[in-house]
Amino acid sequence: MYEKIRRVLEDKAVMAFVSIIFGGILIIKKRSALDGLVKVLGILLLVAAGAFIVMYIKNRGGLQLGGALATGVIGLFLVMKPVTVVNFFPVIIGLVLLLNGLFDLSAALARKKYGEGGYFFSFLFALLTMAAGLMLLLHPGYVANRLVLFAGIVLVINGLFDLLMLWVF
Repeated sequence: MYEKIRRVLEDKAVMAFVSIIFGGILIIKKRSALDGLVKVLGILLLVAAGAFIVMYIKNRGGLQLGGALATGVIGLFLVMKPVTVVNFFPVIIGLVLLLNGLFDLSAALARKKYGEGGYFFSFLFALLTMAAGLMLLLHPGYVANRLVLFAGIVLVINGLFDLLMLWVF
């Protein structure tokens, strides 16, 4: 079971690096370059899709192919329709954070079930990530003017936490 959890965490490492890079760009450039940043995120997701395909081939199967397809489609859409994405950016980031928080919650519960340490912090961070996602989903207008800096900070912290979990586990 340890190997299975480890493989899931390794798969998340690709997205953790994407999260850190994109979060750092948002913190530095803020809202003025959001259009271009959406395209950059799309390109990074296309690169991540390629990495998922490599992992799929390397592991001779697994869930990476589905992840590659979903990541590639989203990346392509971001590159081709950045203005549409910018208009719905708070909602998109909210969904990403909510889903990531749910995955982190699942990993935290698995850690607790199998007696692994650090599950409390995993659980706490999952709840904080889900709360941030819900806030963006429920109040996009209120958060819109502070969204870029907030999203950048959360994405960097989320990516660093995912990498920390890979290192700890």
